[in-house]
Amino acid sequence: MTKELRRAQPSNSSPEISGEKTHSINLALNNTNARLRNDLTILKQHVAARNQQFQQQCQFNDAIMDIAAAPIVVIDADQRLIRFSKSCEMITGHDFKKFIGTTHWWKLVPVEDRKLTESVFDRLRDNEQAITHENHWLNADGSRRNLSWSTTVMKDTDDNTLYFVMTGIDITRQRRAELDAHQQLKIASRLQRIQPTNELTTLLAHELNQPLAAIAMYAESGQKLLIESPSAMTQLDAVLKQVSEQSVRAGEIIRRLRAFISHDEITLIPVDLNTLVEHAAITMATSALKSGIDLEVNADKSIPEVMADDVHVEQVLLNLLRNAIEAIQTKATPEGKITVATRRRQNRVLVSVFDNGAGIDAEKASTIFEPIASTKKHGLGVGLRISRSLIEAHGGRLWIEPSVPGGIVHFWLLPAL
Repeated sequence: MTKELRRAQPSNSSPEISGEKTHSINLALNNTNARLRNDLTILKQHVAARNQQFQQQCQFNDAIMDIAAAPIVVIDADQRLIRFSKSCEMITGHDFKKFIGTTHWWKLVPVEDRKLTESVFDRLRDNEQAITHENHWLNADGSRRNLSWSTTVMKDTDDNTLYFVMTGIDITRQRRAELDAHQQLKIASRLQRIQPTNELTTLLAHELNQPLAAIAMYAESGQKLLIESPSAMTQLDAVLKQVSEQSVRAGEIIRRLRAFISHDEITLIPVDLNTLVEHAAITMATSALKSGIDLEVNADKSIPEVMADDVHVEQVLLNLLRNAIEAIQTKATPEGKITVATRRRQNRVLVSVFDNGAGIDAEKASTIFEPIASTKKHGLGVGLRISRSLIEAHGGRLWIEPSVPGGIVHFWLLPAL
């Protein structure tokens, strides 16, 4: 029995040794707890510092948003408004706080501008980094602001879109100034046209209106006589019809010329340029024939229609042909020849008038369009200026190529789409 009891008692089980182990464990636990408390204190301090830093950063961002002169908006991937600068409210008069967390800010963008703005977001999603574009914003009073935006995108590590940041510049005044400048240029262009054309229209208004009215009256009277006297020659009827047509045409020329002077633009329609060239050549054929001049048309049948006022362009052609005839008459060329050619040059249709007359040197060619620069003894010096103004009003150009002997004049017009 005593032996068994002895076996039941563990070796080294003295109370002193057991107490030492307990003390060591408690000491280790206390040290661990102290370290944990210290680490937790440090962590709290670190979190507090980061929170303070974050708060300072937010305050800094808010300060920037408050004082920024430029409109700034931050939009999330679903196009909800997240942040905005105070200037957004200042320039539009809207309360942007009511837009926060919603897509209602889209109401500021006019319907016609929304597709362009949407395309900017789509391009940024497709890995473009920054895009500059313009659109309008509607003010609270219904007026519009013209804004130029620089828009960037923020993405996460998986390339998912987080935010769009739009920084704008209010260019309303700039665009208005540009529009005003454009209007002033149009007015200046009109005044430039008036200066040379006034010299001619003053003459036309006084000298042509009365005889043109007389021509129309005589033609109508002649036709009535023919009706009353059937025995009259049928040729007279045709002649009188031509007189009537030409008088009406002359009146139309004056009407359109005055309209050209009075308005900023002329009405352009698709016109067959070869037909105008042929008609002008037929009109001048008799004058050319009387002077022994061979008038030839070399038309490119493949050229497209051009955007033009047919009366104006035909008047330019008639003026150039008249000048060519007079140049040959001045030189007294025994075998005078004039060639009118049409052809396509890149995206333009070119008309050239060649003659074998006296020609013009480089010095005179540079001043031929100036006021009272006529090379004719009794010329007014406005014919070529009028012609150039008319062609330029079509968006084209007219110029003289220096050549002695012989004369070459070119002008081009834009083809119809």
